[in-house]
Amino acid sequence: MGAGQGRNRRTQTSSRGLTAQTVAPDVYQPSITAGAVSFVPRSWTEFVQTIGAGRVKLYQYYLGETTLEYDNGSRAKLLSELLADTIAAGVIFLPGRYEAADFEFKVEDGVAPRLKRYRVSISLKAQPELEGKWSSFPYDLAENQTADHEQVYFMIMKVARGINSLLRANEVVVTNA
Repeated sequence: MGAGQGRNRRTQTSSRGLTAQTVAPDVYQPSITAGAVSFVPRSWTEFVQTIGAGRVKLYQYYLGETTLEYDNGSRAKLLSELLADTIAAGVIFLPGRYEAADFEFKVEDGVAPRLKRYRVSISLKAQPELEGKWSSFPYDLAENQTADHEQVYFMIMKVARGINSLLRANEVVVTNA
């Protein structure tokens, strides 16, 4: 698989009527709706199964690279592609007319870069100065994790919570129209 596979697969699977009928880890069984953003983790499980990416390494799937070291720009690109797929698969629902392209990820070295700890910040491209309580969080994806790894579920949940926090804290949430 090469770079951009997420984009190619999104168009193939987003119209298939994905449902939340597959089993996600027990901790994620209920859908999480926190005001503006909804998170339906079972849809991720089905999406991963549908595209056959359960055993594919996440970095290889989204970045198409097999380098020994990834930079923070690569990590941000992976999160952008992951967000687009979660929206297309019905894992994350954004309010109003928001879409994945409205958000930007920035990944920076954390307090212990030797331990490979990184920090993610989510911002609205149109209003980069806005911040939410949970719009910054640890980056916990490793190069060897597959798309069906439980840590991917945690990261998707953090992204949904971060976007929700960003929108709610700054009163930029609009109703679905």
